[in-house]
Amino acid sequence: MTTISPSRPSGPMNDGSSPRRIGSGQRLGAVRRLLGPDAAAGSAEVFLDQLTRDGTELEHFWGLPGPAGGWSQVLLIVPSAGGAAMCYLSPATGEGPASDGDPSARAGLIRAAIADFRARVPAGRVAQALFEPAALDVEAAYAGAGFTRLAELAYMKRELPKRRGAQADTPAWPEGVRVEPLSEMPAAQGRRLLLAALQRSYTDTLDCPALCAMRSPEEALASHTAVGQHDPSLWHLVSLHSEPEGCLLLSSIPQHRTMELVYLGLSPALRGRGLGRALVWMALTLLGGRPERTIACAVDTSNTPAMRLYRGAGFYEFASRTAMVLPLRGGH
Repeated sequence: MTTISPSRPSGPMNDGSSPRRIGSGQRLGAVRRLLGPDAAAGSAEVFLDQLTRDGTELEHFWGLPGPAGGWSQVLLIVPSAGGAAMCYLSPATGEGPASDGDPSARAGLIRAAIADFRARVPAGRVAQALFEPAALDVEAAYAGAGFTRLAELAYMKRELPKRRGAQADTPAWPEGVRVEPLSEMPAAQGRRLLLAALQRSYTDTLDCPALCAMRSPEEALASHTAVGQHDPSLWHLVSLHSEPEGCLLLSSIPQHRTMELVYLGLSPALRGRGLGRALVWMALTLLGGRPERTIACAVDTSNTPAMRLYRGAGFYEFASRTAMVLPLRGGH
């Protein structure tokens, strides 16, 4: 990918404009463009207020000015824990200047914003984008900016049991296997063991394997911890003969009354023994009777064993997204 100056994108724009940072006084109009013409009245104000209350940085908001004022395209980059940055590109409307739907113009906007983000955020490790699989114009724009396809993600969920299972329902783990919450061990020890378990679970993984090469276990852990309300009693370490070989990470998203299955991973030493199914069953038993109504997860659709596991546990697909990524730095 060619590195360019944020103020001088490579190649001419069809409408003669250049990408520029969106100032604080221009953000409401830019958010309206980000949400698109089909957004409900007042939704831009609500969205911007929510971003402000969440403490979301808005300095990485870029746009292509339209010929008659306003913005023909905008891109918002939101940094998150673990060196990740999520990119949000406005939809093409099929109206207005050519840059509205021109992949090269939109790619130029993305390149300019990413170049500036790299310079301003040294800790940035990987940029990510999620969009509906049918949005081929969006995929073309990100591809033109150097992003590569990571996976097709299935978003799956099911209802939680209304009552918590009895203690006697705890699975009988195979010999040598132990499953314990991180809340039952010193924090430093739990972190050390969990990092080792994460690293081992990445070996020959089918769960977005390319992402593992773009960030370290420490960065992945920071990203997992930032999801919802972190509760060590809902994070479980799986060990085999006292060696950390896997984990089950759950976090509550109270505003949506749902529980997120953030990560479930096992090393090759524990795969193929029915432990994934047992861990999901344990989670359902543990979470029964809580205020959350559902449990949800995102699954790489090419991970056939995982798709089979969750469907067998009563999960169903309610949405899908294409995921694309761009490394921001060298390997870890």
